Amino acid sequence: MSSLDAAIPSTFRHIALAAADKREHDIERKFKVRASLSKSALQFLQNDVDYINSLVSTEQIRPGDFYKGYSFGFGAIEQELDVRRTLGTAS
Repeated sequence: MSSLDAAIPSTFRHIALAAADKREHDIERKFKVRASLSKSALQFLQNDVDYINSLVSTEQIRPGDFYKGYSFGFGAIEQELDVRRTLGTAS
């Protein structure tokens, strides 16, 4: 192992990992187990939703303006003005 470690400079080691990465969507990096998205799940992520990996900065919004319908970007979500929703079955 040490001879292999010496043979491949550390600057080139990430190239092999990137080439072996078969992920079709960034959300797969969050999976605890190595699994692939179904075709319909991948289509949903590509066409119907916005996957947010991280927020750099958001515009502050006054709560009164948000509840009147004004909303631009993810500021209201970051300020937790939105309603928390969970998945469930409809009754």
